[in-house]
Amino acid sequence: MHWRGGVVIEREGMRERKKEGERESSVAQQNPYLLQARRKELRSNKLLLKSQIIKDESETLRIFNEAAI
Repeated sequence: MHWRGGVVIEREGMRERKKEGERESSVAQQNPYLLQARRKELRSNKLLLKSQIIKDESETLRIFNEAAI
């Protein structure tokens, strides 16, 4: 979307993307449990990544401390 002479003009690609987005959201509206399950999956993946990062950081600190001694 962009402005031309005070009027919003919607580009063809934007219109197609909006329609795709509407189709995607309508699936979630028809079956909210799919959306809920997907959110739960993403949340658990995020927690796994965070725990791995914490492990990596603690290992790095341990190695650094050993080298300093």
